[in-house]
Amino acid sequence: MDEELQYINKWTDGGHFTNEDLGRIYERASLIYMQKGETLSYYRYLGYALYYLERSTEKDYTINVYLDLANFFL
Repeated sequence: MDEELQYINKWTDGGHFTNEDLGRIYERASLIYMQKGETLSYYRYLGYALYYLERSTEKDYTINVYLDLANFFL
């Protein structure tokens, strides 16, 4: 998991991605942090994911993240 997080951080630091791509990458990172039990990092990266997904043209991913959050807290 740590190796995948390193790749994700390299991609986001130096890559040129669409908002949709960045949102999905940050969503993946947030899920890794949740799996590791790092709650603060989970929410931070989830916030990044939602920021970029809401600015993308594809809204299905944004809705899915909100639905996952709702299911998680219910």
